[in-house]
Amino acid sequence: MIFDARHVLAALVLHGMLFALLAGGTQCSRRITGPSVIQATLVAPRARHAPQPPRKPVEEVRKPEPPPPKPDRSREIEQERRAEEQRKQSELVQKRKAEEERKKSEAEQRRRQDEEARRLAEEKRKAEEERKRQLEEQRKREVEDELKQRAAEEDTAHQLEREQQQRQAARADAELSAWQTQLQNHIERRWLRPPGLPQGLTCRVAVQLLPDGTVTSERIVAGSGNPAFDRSVEDAVIKASPLPLPADRSVFQRDLTITFQPDA
Repeated sequence: MIFDARHVLAALVLHGMLFALLAGGTQCSRRITGPSVIQATLVAPRARHAPQPPRKPVEEVRKPEPPPPKPDRSREIEQERRAEEQRKQSELVQKRKAEEERKKSEAEQRRRQDEEARRLAEEKRKAEEERKRQLEEQRKREVEDELKQRAAEEDTAHQLEREQQQRQAARADAELSAWQTQLQNHIERRWLRPPGLPQGLTCRVAVQLLPDGTVTSERIVAGSGNPAFDRSVEDAVIKASPLPLPADRSVFQRDLTITFQPDA
């Protein structure tokens, strides 16, 4: 197959430029366009024994001029890399600071919440203690008031009882005194005055009675100094039996002492 020399030369030049671009274009930012399409026309072969036309001399293939040296960007790239690292390091530091600030803020918030919870719990405890103290004081006052009221009621009851006892004792004394006066009058009506008896004699006689007033015994416990007068009183007591009973039977006494004063 026979090619045209011009076509071959153009192909070689284009391929050389392509290889040069491929070798140095890894750092080039400009888009590489593909080579132009080479159009070739095939020439049909002639007969083997046909006379060959004279070949034209092949022109000398010029070597493509080397591309101009590209500027060295390694320092710029290194600066860009360092700047990127510094940016990333700064972003990391900022993130760490922001995280620390967030944690510090959360810790401070938790601390405040804990302090507020403790303060509320302390206030609640103090309020509960104060409520219990007030209830205890109220119960103590109620107990004291009840004790005072009970003591006052007891004092009143005792006072009433004492007054009643005093009234009963006074009434009993009055009844007993009235009964003794009645007995003395009853005995005097049976007493016979001995002849020549001086005036103003007095004696005391102890008497024992049955429930119906019957005299079971009598004796002089404080004589007058005049035996005749004392014997006359004893005789009068025996004659007066049974003695009259008191109007109030509660003052009745089986053993009593009667003062006999006929001249009183």
